[in-house]
Amino acid sequence: MTNVPGGPAIVIRVKNVSTLIAQQGGDTGSLVYKLAPQTLTNKVYDEMRTKLAEGLVQQGVDADVQVASLPSTIARVPNTDLLTGMAAGALGVGALLLIKRLVTGR
Repeated sequence: MTNVPGGPAIVIRVKNVSTLIAQQGGDTGSLVYKLAPQTLTNKVYDEMRTKLAEGLVQQGVDADVQVASLPSTIARVPNTDLLTGMAAGALGVGALLLIKRLVTGR
């Protein structure tokens, strides 16, 4: 479970916004998406929020359903920074050894 300030939360990230817009808006929707992708993406999320909130109310769930921009770090693989640092360090050491060999001939 990801730690989110304020307690547990469910995060839903739509990965096929352009496909949904093409299915629901046809060629016109696809064209508008190409011109203003963020506007239509926001619209998709607003509609999802409304439908989710209504569905939860019908089931008797008292929930706070919001659309929020979350930091991209939530979707990152743990220890990515450590692995990147280790790789950069290894490359740096390798480069220094190569320079030493070129300069000293050993």
